[in-house]
Amino acid sequence: MTRTSAAALLLPVTAAAAAALLLLLPPPAGRAAGGGASGGRQEERKDPVKVAVSAPKSAPAGKPLTVTVTFTVDPEYHIYPPAKDQANAPTTVTVQAPPRFAVGTPAYPKPHVATIAGDEIEVYEGTVRVTVPVTVPKDARGPARFTVRARYQACTAESCLPPKTVERAATVTVAGPG
Repeated sequence: MTRTSAAALLLPVTAAAAAALLLLLPPPAGRAAGGGASGGRQEERKDPVKVAVSAPKSAPAGKPLTVTVTFTVDPEYHIYPPAKDQANAPTTVTVQAPPRFAVGTPAYPKPHVATIAGDEIEVYEGTVRVTVPVTVPKDARGPARFTVRARYQACTAESCLPPKTVERAATVTVAGPG
C-alpha cells in the first residue's frame, strides 16, 4: 500500500475549490467577465443624457438674468418631469448662487404623454430646457459663480438606469447698474 500525505490529498480539492470561488468574484476593475470581444476591457456605459448650463457672460447689477439648464436625451431614452405621483425619479434642477442673489423657481417645459408598458406616462425626450430666473443685487460687482445640480433618471421602454445627479457651473460678470 502506498502512503499519500494529507497535503497531497488536500491540494487538488483546495485548487478546485479556489477555482470555483474565483468564478464567483466580480472581475477586476477595467476587466469584463469572460474577456469577450473587447479584449478583456469592460466597456463603460455611456450616459444617454447630456447636461449643459448656460448663462449670459455679463449682466448689469440690479437686473434679472436667466440660468438655462439643457438636457439632451439620446433617442430611445426619456426622463421624467417633476411630479409627485410617479414611481421613477423626477427631473429636478437647483441653482446655488452667491449671497444676496435671489434665485427664482425653475420653469420646466410641458412634458408629453408616452405609452410605456401599456401605461400613459408624462416624459421628456430629445432636448429639454429648464430656465431659472436670478435677480442680481444692485451693489454686486465682478464674477458671480452659479452652481447647478441636475437630477434625472434615464429610461427606455424596457428598463431604467439608476437616478443620477450631475453638477455644472456658470460664471457671470456683474457690471455697474444698467
